[in-house]
Amino acid sequence: MLAHAAMEAGMAETDAQLIADCRSGDVEAFGRIYSRYEQAIYRHAFYLLGQREDADDVKQETFIRAYRSVASFRNDYNIRSWLYKICSNLCCDLLRRRRSQPQIPMQSEDIERFVAGEAQANDPVRIAERSDTVAAVLQVLQGMPVQQRQAITLYLIDGFDYTQIAEILGCARGSAKMRVLRAIDQYRERVASYLREKE
Repeated sequence: MLAHAAMEAGMAETDAQLIADCRSGDVEAFGRIYSRYEQAIYRHAFYLLGQREDADDVKQETFIRAYRSVASFRNDYNIRSWLYKICSNLCCDLLRRRRSQPQIPMQSEDIERFVAGEAQANDPVRIAERSDTVAAVLQVLQGMPVQQRQAITLYLIDGFDYTQIAEILGCARGSAKMRVLRAIDQYRERVASYLREKE
């Protein structure tokens, strides 16, 4: 636990240094921020939007906006949370314009993208198991309202705590916790229904 906390602290210091370098005009520093977080931002956008092209567009726009506003970045803010907030807002704006419930396409290329690069990548059995898990998660998530999908992905998939989720969603910590717990309840119900259908 202490080692994990130390690792997170080291990451935060590195992010802070990258932001400082960006503010001093170091474009390559922002490139390193992009490399560190672009896959996670793409995945989050994909889970919310359900389409690869839209998710990729939102990912790019997220980093463009972050780069343009890096000078106003609050030092007490977490870079990862900040990027997720920008991404989430862009996704919600797009969905409001679209005014339709997005459906997540179950395409093998998307699943492979999420599985790629893992430590067990050389183990075909583990890859197959991970692919099946991702496919099941996407199947259950696709029928959920976007707000619940957002809470689920931030908490269960991306590992944010309630305080970080509150920052991303722009609400009080208590409200964030309530959203997450309600979304998890709905998710469990949908998983149970999904498993019954698969029997």
